[in-house]
Amino acid sequence: CSFIDFNVEDINALKKLPQRFDYSYSHISSFFSKSMGLSLKEYFLMSRHRRACELLRSGMSVTAVSERMGYSSIHVFSKAFSGRENISPSVYAQKYKTK
Repeated sequence: CSFIDFNVEDINALKKLPQRFDYSYSHISSFFSKSMGLSLKEYFLMSRHRRACELLRSGMSVTAVSERMGYSSIHVFSKAFSGRENISPSVYAQKYKTK
């Protein structure tokens, strides 16, 4: 979990797990799912979303957050974000911006 959390801004973080831990991806994924009760990919997406929320609350623009988190476009980021929060990233940023 800490490796993923630390590398969450790297879209290829999951691909680096086998190199980092010297196990196959399928072994790591299976072990993670059994231990955590959710898939490795879902944990990565949750961690990625959590980091995006932090960046938006800090005042970073939606475009900058989208780029930093490795989304292919702001539209893809907005759709993914809205799917988790039920509000757009810009509305979230305005509502929860740290003062």
